[in-house]
Amino acid sequence: MYYRIILTAAFLSATGAASAPINFNNWQPEGTSSASNWLPNVGVLEDAFDPTSPRISNQVVQTINGLPTVFLSDIDGIAASNTIFARVDAGAGDDDFFGFVIGFQSGDFANPVADYLLVDWKKVGQVNFDAFIPAGLRLSRVTGTPSEEDLWRAIDADPNDGSGVEQLAVGRARGSTGWIFGREYQFDFTYGVDSVDPTKMRFGLSVCEAGTCVQEFDQLLDAPIYGSFGFYTYSQGQVIYRSTSVDGGIAQYVPLPGTAVQPVPLPASGMLLLGAVAGVAGWRRKRRGISGG
Repeated sequence: MYYRIILTAAFLSATGAASAPINFNNWQPEGTSSASNWLPNVGVLEDAFDPTSPRISNQVVQTINGLPTVFLSDIDGIAASNTIFARVDAGAGDDDFFGFVIGFQSGDFANPVADYLLVDWKKVGQVNFDAFIPAGLRLSRVTGTPSEEDLWRAIDADPNDGSGVEQLAVGRARGSTGWIFGREYQFDFTYGVDSVDPTKMRFGLSVCEAGTCVQEFDQLLDAPIYGSFGFYTYSQGQVIYRSTSVDGGIAQYVPLPGTAVQPVPLPASGMLLLGAVAGVAGWRRKRRGISGG
């Protein structure tokens, strides 16, 4: 497998503030175009004193109740930490899935060697594809081009097709509890080299509600994932995602397992060029030449 290093220059102040805001205007939809409608908000001016400067969108809504769809980050890597807020609009109707993908690459819905994590959350249990699917928050690993049934049930319905969904865990507190219309949840993600076994990676997710946070997942991954972060909906419309200002780890890409990251002292000026000087690198599989669907 071929790898390349992406060095990202990011200025940090002495307080540790990150450099660049998430801008949903730069993200892209993935999946069948008629199955989704991702609408970023107007946002704010990048330069408040320059009305001609580009706008930064910090909120996006997916309006269509349809097939699986992803709204994919323009950042080529997985942040070490990331916080996103999400809710399903109070008047949305239906009771199906919204969530996130981690390690997704453009075109992965049609990519036979895709490999990414899927966090999805169902509101109400129901029978579909001749099986009962309970409510709750799930973490799965997706490979290849799974069917709608695979994604719905978090299974490999056809072991011979080289694609499927492996459910790794259910949420510690919300593994059998559905989301609530109109209620906004805070999702705090972490991803990095495992502190015990540096050859493996660890994924974490805490969910906060009404000021109370619970670590839903703390999952050791036998094999790392490479790609980008994105939002996900399946058979659920009117899902709203937002970012408060900046992604706290967007410039601090995770290194390949077993690769040392050397600490760099903060210069007296209180500023440092993190990516080029500190060697905090993001690793990414070479794009596989699959176009977006």
